[in-house]
Amino acid sequence: EPVARLRAALEAGADVAAGERDRHRGGLRQVAGWAFGRAVAAYGLATVPDSQCGIKAFSADAAGMLFGVSRIDGFAFDVEVLHLAVRWGLEIARVPVEERGGVRHTSVNFLRDAPLMLRSLREVRAGTASGAYEDVGPKPRHRKNLGAGA
Repeated sequence: EPVARLRAALEAGADVAAGERDRHRGGLRQVAGWAFGRAVAAYGLATVPDSQCGIKAFSADAAGMLFGVSRIDGFAFDVEVLHLAVRWGLEIARVPVEERGGVRHTSVNFLRDAPLMLRSLREVRAGTASGAYEDVGPKPRHRKNLGAGA
């Protein structure tokens, strides 16, 4: 069901459709998500409020452009591509998704992965500052970005 809403957002003209959970996980995962969001902001990276929601969709043009230049392989890859989408003025549709109840599994080990995530954020900031992401790849249609400033 959320895939159909993501597809509808792309068919309506969005370059990127990013899932946004209606409620967040409890306990340690909520604190970790909040802390990661603060780290993203502290590094000055533009993105959407729930960048770590695992469901996203991209138009073919946007996917080619974003993933053609992305460098991050790991938990922060979506921060990088969303940061680029915002910077390049792509239209981002934020699509509500419902987080299902029950047992939640995560492959994130906070002690092991937090330093890797922060290193990835530094790499994105450095790539942005050096101009490494500018004027590369095919350009999809540029429109006002609905995700900017969010």
